Amino acid sequence: MLYFENVKQKCINVNDLNIIYYLTIYNMIFFGSIFELLFFLYLANQYFNTYHHEQYNRFIVYFSYNFIYYFSFAQIKITKLTLILNDKYFDFIKSNPQLIEYINKLKKTEQINNNIEYISNNSVIFSETYEETARLYLSQPHNLPTVFDFIIYSDNINIHKNNKLILNELPKDEIRDNLKYNETKYNFVLSEITINDKTIKIDFKTDNYNFMIVNNKFNTVFINYFMKKYYSISTLDLDYKLKILDQNVNEVLLDATTELILKAESYMLNDLAPTNILCNNSNININIIMEEIVNNIEFNMEEIITMEETN
Repeated sequence: MLYFENVKQKCINVNDLNIIYYLTIYNMIFFGSIFELLFFLYLANQYFNTYHHEQYNRFIVYFSYNFIYYFSFAQIKITKLTLILNDKYFDFIKSNPQLIEYINKLKKTEQINNNIEYISNNSVIFSETYEETARLYLSQPHNLPTVFDFIIYSDNINIHKNNKLILNELPKDEIRDNLKYNETKYNFVLSEITINDKTIKIDFKTDNYNFMIVNNKFNTVFINYFMKKYYSISTLDLDYKLKILDQNVNEVLLDATTELILKAESYMLNDLAPTNILCNNSNININIIMEEIVNNIEFNMEEIITMEETN
């Protein structure tokens, strides 16, 4: 088998060239035949319309009438046959309980439910359908978590669209109905997070999820959960940097002290006080910091008391 020696990685076989040649000839003949048929029909139409005008028009009317008649007749018969087959199909299913059970299982697996997730320490501590969560909230609230970081309401509109609403708590006024929300009218052009000199491109809106919802807040707690959930990064240091190019290609830089709040057509940046920065699974613990502050105050008070006693 001969190959072109000059091409090392992608060699073209001589037989392949023959196949391409024959395919080209075949396509030329095929499309040429179609062109000849259309050209023949055009000439025939011109001939009969010119030299046998009345007979030709009567033929066109007769052919059109019969075509519509027999097409409608066939359509009616096919519809009746379809109804008969459907009845037999449903009768067959009803007579087979195991088949009914199997079909019901398929329907349950295909059914898409809206659900509620309670998030704590970057993990889901409670997950249930929205209907069941609403029932528990109204009748058995003690069965719902009381300590958590935030709640995610997933509105599974369809298989390819899952809107994510971030909540601090369930709204009492809307708990009986599906929660109301609006999607932002924009999306970020680019989002990148830098952790330990490593830059990772991230997306807040994909085919699988959409966090670009009005009033959603992107802060340290959420970013920790988001990176663990969707990018398998379990912990973040507080010195991470999140760079965003917005819809106007303006650059926005976020860190652990900054919170981004989405609005319908824009967004807001909010500076967080140190005590508002929850450091889940991070190297810094707010409780430890507060203990150190209290210990320092107690130590200073003891020094003052000792100095007064000495004087």
